[in-house]
Amino acid sequence: MVTNFTLDALEFLMAVSNSRKIKRSPVGGRSKIPRDTLITPGDTNHVVIETPLMRRNVEINGKVAEQISVDAEKLEKIAGALQGSGRIRIWVQDKMVFLEGSAKFSIPFYDAK
Repeated sequence: MVTNFTLDALEFLMAVSNSRKIKRSPVGGRSKIPRDTLITPGDTNHVVIETPLMRRNVEINGKVAEQISVDAEKLEKIAGALQGSGRIRIWVQDKMVFLEGSAKFSIPFYDAK
């Protein structure tokens, strides 16, 4: 089974926004906040997008075969760049996540160092 789905660009932006608040965390608290966003298969035609600070169900067309983990801040910037696209296509290939709308971006799976 392959991960390949489309979703509404503005809904995606709303789901991944606010990751930049990570930078404004209290001293000492920052290291306890995850720095990745998880995209997890939900019920039929939905994914669960879990950012470091919120969780949201988003309607999709297509299939999500695995949990996707990417850098939260990078994903938010990409979602902002694609907000005027109408719909965004997201797929996974070789531990890379590709996002395509009015432009095409790729982001590697998150690697906590």
